[in-house]
Amino acid sequence: MRRIFIGIAAGCVSGILLLLLAYLVGVIAIFVSLREVMPTMLAAVTYFPLMLILVGTLPTAIMAFLIGMALAVGPQGTGRRIVLLGALHGVIAGEVVLALGLRLLFRSSSGDFVSIAADPILAGAYGLILGVVASLIFRKVIR
Repeated sequence: MRRIFIGIAAGCVSGILLLLLAYLVGVIAIFVSLREVMPTMLAAVTYFPLMLILVGTLPTAIMAFLIGMALAVGPQGTGRRIVLLGALHGVIAGEVVLALGLRLLFRSSSGDFVSIAADPILAGAYGLILGVVASLIFRKVIR
């Protein structure tokens, strides 16, 4: 039972950290594409946080819960195998929740926020990072 709580907590903490990382990377990407400070700042404080809250929070929470549960009920080891297991579960959760789930829930057109978040490569990378971070937190706490 303790492992389940630690797994879910590790998933939730990694989800929060990854949403913050996605925000920073998104703001940098906006700045690189626009090359202007004021429109970047405007997007950084208005549009982009709203899109992360509306589109990113629920899928990240679902993925974090699934990855945390998978880590908790997985093998009892605390070595590299846990990190590999977290990465594998993260990629699977990213593809299922983001690439498939977002496309089924929201209609999207080419180039909008949902189509970018549901891109299979980005969804897999997001899930991979989420799984690795969750497994590192889980491994650190469970020792």
